[in-house]
Amino acid sequence: MSRKSRKYAIGLDVGTSGTKALLVDNYGRVLGHQESPHKIHAPKPTWSEQDPNAWWKAADKAVSQLLSRFARCRSNIVAIGLSGQMHGSVFLDKTGSVLRPAILWNDQRTSRECEEITRLVGGRSALLRYTSNIALPGYTAPKILWVRNNEPKLFDKTRTILLPKDYIAWRLCGEFATDVGDASGTLLFNVRKRKWHKKVLRALDLDPKLFCRAYESVSVVGELHAALARRWSLPAGKVKVVIGSGDQPAAAIGMGVLGEGDASLTLGTSGVVFAASATPADNAAGLLQSFCHAVPDTWCLFGCMLSAGASLEWLRDKVFEGQTVDSLLARASQATSNGLFFLPYLNGERCPYPDPHSRACWVGMQRGHTRADLVRAALEGISFGLKDQLRALKSEGIQIRQLLCAGGGSRNAFWQQLQTDIYGIPTRRLDTPHASALGAALLAGTGAGMWEDISAACKAGVHAGPVTKPRRQRHYKSRYRVYRNLYPTLRPAFEQIHGISAS
Repeated sequence: MSRKSRKYAIGLDVGTSGTKALLVDNYGRVLGHQESPHKIHAPKPTWSEQDPNAWWKAADKAVSQLLSRFARCRSNIVAIGLSGQMHGSVFLDKTGSVLRPAILWNDQRTSRECEEITRLVGGRSALLRYTSNIALPGYTAPKILWVRNNEPKLFDKTRTILLPKDYIAWRLCGEFATDVGDASGTLLFNVRKRKWHKKVLRALDLDPKLFCRAYESVSVVGELHAALARRWSLPAGKVKVVIGSGDQPAAAIGMGVLGEGDASLTLGTSGVVFAASATPADNAAGLLQSFCHAVPDTWCLFGCMLSAGASLEWLRDKVFEGQTVDSLLARASQATSNGLFFLPYLNGERCPYPDPHSRACWVGMQRGHTRADLVRAALEGISFGLKDQLRALKSEGIQIRQLLCAGGGSRNAFWQQLQTDIYGIPTRRLDTPHASALGAALLAGTGAGMWEDISAACKAGVHAGPVTKPRRQRHYKSRYRVYRNLYPTLRPAFEQIHGISAS
């Protein structure tokens, strides 16, 4: 195929630590990617915020740098697709100006608002019936009520509330839009019927006009602004903006997790085990997230550990200053945890213990333990926590025979093997580590007609490495049993610590 007849799509992923831009052609080949970082701000303990304008600056920089490397492709770029951290709340006034920093998915300030939402809609069972989920501090609705309760003058100025990727979509094309997958994480959405839940909005006294239309993920919602097309030297009036999905459904697309029986593990700042389903899940226990998938007429069920890679980043920054995560992994590979356990609850936890008051800690520390043992225990603790998610999925009738893995945690062979041993099931690493950005690019290309459907896009663009099989699962079974007992035992202490901190 000549270069002239080739087509290209860009995937933009607004992550927690940075925004990635990835370029894919209509053969499904990833030509390259570029990332621009942004920082998290924590004005108070357990708070987590970012400036949406920083996302836009990072997106602009990442796209500009990517296109400078692949200038020959500019004239044949047909679409830009979006992915991004879920649940974050962007408040805009009538002019489209940002009113305050976005409150992020890992912010834990909204426990009271979660209780308020549950009460207003008629209780936990009613909320599960309406939205397929329970109220968690990470979701969008509690953040909205927190702003209304604590910043009423600012809330009165609010005319539009967007999710992170949707703010970037608006900056790209001037249209307010979201998708059914990202909207599922607001706690205001009828997941079964794939539309906003009027009864929940009414119960919470929220104006439906605050929220934009929810599209399927391959939908074209606009064309790239002419000014941006000139800035990036792209063809005017020809680059479509495809809404894409939240980072978890998009990552699943980037890993080929499309239908019943497919499952994935994404290990970045958070850790997510994700399974696709042909029908909406009951989620009766409320331990998991039950959302619309980025594939039409498909749903998903997943669990989220709030501080997976974030625990390693904390160790790197606070305990091993000047070292890299790779050097920490090298230390851990030569160590044993020696009876030491780590609970990775740096920002509270979501699955399987929806508890914003839980705290990270090492248990079993003795004088003979080394810093390498601390890292090894942290890796095991993160992996044990993800095994909890696998157990929760199994309790919902999801059978997982193999996990497709992406994110930073899958790039290190030692940690990949350790996880496989703990989970007790085979794993495969995705060749392209940036699954969410790839998923956004594949959704963009599908929406622009580069492929017939999402399945064809994934067949072209998703490639996994060799299978890693469990080797030492017996070794970890007894350790996992101890780990399972730690949270229930320590929960009263966590509540007492929260009471002291809040007083």
